[in-house]
This record gives sequence, structure tokens and C-alpha cells, in this order.
Amino acid sequence: MLTTICDRLDAPYNPNWESGWKQYQTFIGEPFHQKAGNAVEIELNDDILKAFTDNPNYAPGIERLGYVEVA
Repeated sequence: MLTTICDRLDAPYNPNWESGWKQYQTFIGEPFHQKAGNAVEIELNDDILKAFTDNPNYAPGIERLGYVEVA
């Protein structure tokens, strides 16, 4: 699942992320990618959020990352 997300975001995937992410002390963003002139900007809305929460991988994914779901 994470490799797919990284691929779609054009971000590098670190196969050792799970063993080391809690030790990260700083975070830097990915290099800026210029949006194509005809690309549609998508804003988070209730339908998109529902698509995430309805996905069976959502709850296990946020749990493994150490996040707590807020209602």
C-alpha cells in the first residue's frame, strides 16, 4: 500500500521506514513539483474523506503509523 502511495506521489519509498520512523527528528518536504497547467486541484471534502475511511486499509494503516482517528 505505501509503495503505491509513494509511486502516485512521485516520492521515494524507504523499505526500512517502519523500523526507523519514530527516530526521525526533522522532516523536510519533497522537492516542489510544478503542477501541470491543466491539472485539476482537488480539495478534501466529505466524499473524499469517506472514500478513505470506507477503505478497509485505512484504519490499519493509520494505526500502524501511530495515528489516532479523531471523530
